[in-house]
Amino acid sequence: MKTIPTVKKVTALEQTKERLGRANGYVVLDYRGLTVKEITLLRRSLRATGAETAVIKNTLFRMAAAETKTAYDDAVFHGPSAVVFTFDDVTAPAKVLAAFLKEHPKVHVKGGAYENTTLNEEQGKA
Repeated sequence: MKTIPTVKKVTALEQTKERLGRANGYVVLDYRGLTVKEITLLRRSLRATGAETAVIKNTLFRMAAAETKTAYDDAVFHGPSAVVFTFDDVTAPAKVLAAFLKEHPKVHVKGGAYENTTLNEEQGKA
């Protein structure tokens, strides 16, 4: 395992591992072009459905996924990544995310996983 130099990164790694341990799936978004107000709106809307959104460094996500034996596609984790974690119901967060993507075409799904099976971009959108 790589060494993590800062307390902030250690905390982020632990939070990601905890979320992955509880999650039944996740979707990775490229959020470039969103304002702080828009990403805050997305986070609040998803939180209301029981999902959580986090901007995570790609390397930290890979490390957390490896440590929790969570499926991930390495090709998805490049550039800025926001991860939407789903825990119980996946349909409510999916509907919120679909509506948000229609209103914000500059945001796109890069991929994800559901029940430890990786999803490509098209499967993640579905």
